Amino acid sequence: MTAHAFNNPRNIYEKLKRDNARLAADHNGDNMYNFIMTANHLYESIKKWDMAVTGTVKRFQTRVAKDENIKHCNSLVTAKENLVVETDDNKMNLKIGDKLLDSEKFRKDVMELLETFFK
Repeated sequence: MTAHAFNNPRNIYEKLKRDNARLAADHNGDNMYNFIMTANHLYESIKKWDMAVTGTVKRFQTRVAKDENIKHCNSLVTAKENLVVETDDNKMNLKIGDKLLDSEKFRKDVMELLETFFK
């Protein structure tokens, strides 16, 4: 039996890495939405992290909270904005509210932000 615990930022980050790999291998709306949901769950977990007493974690929390892509993830999960996934000739774009974003750049930017802390 395999068990997955999503009770701390490290475990949720590991799930995000798996979602990222699935999304990189198969660009589709379902995989993108799963990636967004997990990124937001990680953001929420980082906000509540009990290690926040350290300066490093506090700086990381602030950096993540200010990131535009993380803000998009949060607004999608909380239904403040809607997501439309547009595909055209192997390119996928994300329409979030009135913004059109390149999905590959979005995915890579989110991972780069979070990898800086979890490597």
